[in-house]
Amino acid sequence: MPESIVRRLAEFSRMDNPEKLTSWMTATIGEAMTVIHGRHRSYHLLVHHAMTQIRQNYHAGLSLKTLASAFNVSPAYLGQLFKEETGKYFHDYLIQTRLQESRTLLVDTDLKVGEIARRIGIPNQSYFNRIFKNEYGVSPMEYRHRTQRP
Repeated sequence: MPESIVRRLAEFSRMDNPEKLTSWMTATIGEAMTVIHGRHRSYHLLVHHAMTQIRQNYHAGLSLKTLASAFNVSPAYLGQLFKEETGKYFHDYLIQTRLQESRTLLVDTDLKVGEIARRIGIPNQSYFNRIFKNEYGVSPMEYRHRTQRP
């Protein structure tokens, strides 16, 4: 239990009137809600490690199977845990990370779309074009033209 909650509970015995008790209850519930909310934002250690690997190695041949093997768990277990914790399937999260990086490359570089696709780990340019358009509503080239700085 967090130290702040322990201190609040220790103060309970000093509540000698209804106003103090009401104030104490409000503050204690608020503190408890903060702690609970903070815990919901933290991921299971395996999911945290998987997300770190995705952020660092999205461009490499990363897969649920290779990560599960590295973590000594089954792909089914890691995939289920990842979905439960993040609300997204592993593959979808990986693709989303790759697409986010592709947007940066489209805006900040003059690389050709095919080269950007390869750099983010998608060797097939037509597949990249299709998933990019599905995600953002425009093709990679249209996105580049719309976001170019004058």
